Amino acid sequence: KLNSQRVAALQQRDAALTKVGQRQEALVFLRAKQNAVLQQKNTTLSRAEAKVKSEKAQLAKANASLSASNEKLGALGVRVSALREEERVRTGGSKMRMLKQYVAQHPNDSDARVDLGDAYQSNEDLSRAEVQFQKAITLNHKDAYAYASLCDISTQKAADATSNSAKRAGLLTGLNYCGKALSLSPDMTYALRSQAIAQFALSELPGGKIYLSSAEQSLQRALSIDSTEAITWRIMCEVQFDEKNYRSAVKYCVGAIGADNKQPSSFYWMGRAEFELHDWQAAIKQFTQTIALNDAYYAAYYWRGRAKIADSGASGRAADDLRGAEQDLTLLLDQDAAQYGADDDHYDAHYWRGVAEVLDGDPAVDDLSA
Repeated sequence: KLNSQRVAALQQRDAALTKVGQRQEALVFLRAKQNAVLQQKNTTLSRAEAKVKSEKAQLAKANASLSASNEKLGALGVRVSALREEERVRTGGSKMRMLKQYVAQHPNDSDARVDLGDAYQSNEDLSRAEVQFQKAITLNHKDAYAYASLCDISTQKAADATSNSAKRAGLLTGLNYCGKALSLSPDMTYALRSQAIAQFALSELPGGKIYLSSAEQSLQRALSIDSTEAITWRIMCEVQFDEKNYRSAVKYCVGAIGADNKQPSSFYWMGRAEFELHDWQAAIKQFTQTIALNDAYYAAYYWRGRAKIADSGASGRAADDLRGAEQDLTLLLDQDAAQYGADDDHYDAHYWRGVAEVLDGDPAVDDLSA
């Protein structure tokens, strides 16, 4: 009986050992299978990394090729611009010679006189242009365009006058010409716009604020006739700015940009209005676009510098804004004040650069002394 019990116990132990061995074999198989899967994943990952590396190399090569193409395109663009300017000068000179010859042969052709006046005015030769338009209305006293052109010229010449009385006289002469043009052609937007410019200029002279509302009315009428002329929108923006209606100024500048988004002055005046509304980031954006369109628009550097100083106290970009302001104002001060005709801004630039330097922790003795 004892032997039978021992045999049974041994059989049970053997069965248990067999199960353990089977479990170990299963575990070894499972581990082998897991290792195979892991190895396959590693192989796949290595292939993916190699593919990414190859694609990065191809992308770098493509970027280098694109950069070279952009350089060539930029050089080609400069060449095309030069050729266009050369052609403009050449054809402009040819047109002027032909017009002068034709007028010499047909001195009583009023239309030819107007064309020659336009050519002179395009070359900023206002005195010769004025002579031709005067002769045109002598030959045809109903030529509305000639009167409007004389209004425009009188306003431009008044801006160069050295005294307020001379400016006022020239602007009133211009308004008289515009009045005659509009009596002949009430819907001529050129005459309405020239009239508004003269009225706006008069409003800036002592005692001339009464002309500001008239300028606004002239521009509103011009826009109601033709809303596609960017210059009308932009002048309206300036009028609204002068009246301190800054939100309206922004609205009209948006209209100017919608009509023509290549005019830097529209972005500039929009930036000025947004500056007054304390929307510093928007103002910086507009002044930056002004400079992108015309990097010699020096007043934009001044006001962008001012906006960056203001923004430095209202954002987490203080250091970057202040350094940017110093750069803008330095660039402005490196230019001759006569280039942009803003003596007050020139002197103020020293002050505001000094402010930026103080806020940025730099010495500002030279600027503040200046």
